[in-house]
Amino acid sequence: MNAYRGEVVKIAFVTYAVSGSGYFHMDDITIHTYDAQCGDAAKLFTTVGVNSVTANWTIFGKQNAIIQIATDAAFTALVDSAVITTGTTYTFTGLQQATNYYVRVKQDCDDAEWIVTSCRTATGIPYANPFTSGTWPVDWGRDNSNITPASVLNGATIGESATSGWSLKTVPSSFTGMTGYAAYCNVYSTKKNWMISPTILVNSDPADHIRLSFLMAVSKSSSSATAPVYTDTDDMFAIMISQDGGNTWTQADATIWDCVAGSGNNSLTAISEIPQRVSVDLTSYRNQTIRIAIFAGSVTSGSDNYVFINNLTIDSFDPNCGGLSDLAIDLDTYTASWQYNGTQ
Repeated sequence: MNAYRGEVVKIAFVTYAVSGSGYFHMDDITIHTYDAQCGDAAKLFTTVGVNSVTANWTIFGKQNAIIQIATDAAFTALVDSAVITTGTTYTFTGLQQATNYYVRVKQDCDDAEWIVTSCRTATGIPYANPFTSGTWPVDWGRDNSNITPASVLNGATIGESATSGWSLKTVPSSFTGMTGYAAYCNVYSTKKNWMISPTILVNSDPADHIRLSFLMAVSKSSSSATAPVYTDTDDMFAIMISQDGGNTWTQADATIWDCVAGSGNNSLTAISEIPQRVSVDLTSYRNQTIRIAIFAGSVTSGSDNYVFINNLTIDSFDPNCGGLSDLAIDLDTYTASWQYNGTQ
């Protein structure tokens, strides 16, 4: 109403209907001054770290803004707040890793509306074994639908809301060297079992090498270590890495075990009921945020085995530490000799 500044005016509200009848309700009518440069934020994006969240936004009008972060959607559990006088980006630090946060921003004026988004801080490394009890870890999603690794590589989405497929149980005592709890699933008929990790930031010293490592066994029985029986060639185990939060998965970031001789993949039939250490080098993902998907399944009916995964970790390692081999002892001279597998 700037055009009527200094004038005495009356305001009329008129309603009418061409046909029929009805009611109109009006309330809270005010006339007041306002800041013409006060506009709403249009978009709000967040980028997460292990202990930080960086917010970026676009805004109309003047640039002064208020930004807040909280652990609840009502912002009653406020963690931090700031007034921004220049720029449209701000980083909250000192946050907890693997924690849900809510972020909101608005212009620093009375008429502005909040724009809100949510995010979850990443998990860093070393990443400790998540399978430590009989309760499925809340950060790990599961999918037991009918999607194959090939369909995921072609754009299918791995779900995260299933409550079965992969499960947890105490490792039977007959599994030598595998103790505590393990994630396990039954690979039979056309069952396809996925589990997907939380967002993990591969943060490490530039000189470090990083790997995903776990103990794995395949058994005919879920209650004792029994030699697996592979009756067909379509059983598969896979580890896949996503570099964009699980939106896309590529062949270059997939490590596959199958039962097809000469396929060029790792041999699944070489995995037995005797637990063995499986490792995937993640060094090339240093300082990137990744998610890890683990698949065990079959396309056709045939084999009926159980896959066990135990003591899953992500940590740095020395690539030159290969241990020793070919230890020999001369009993006449009491001289020992050995072979180094790496640096000496």
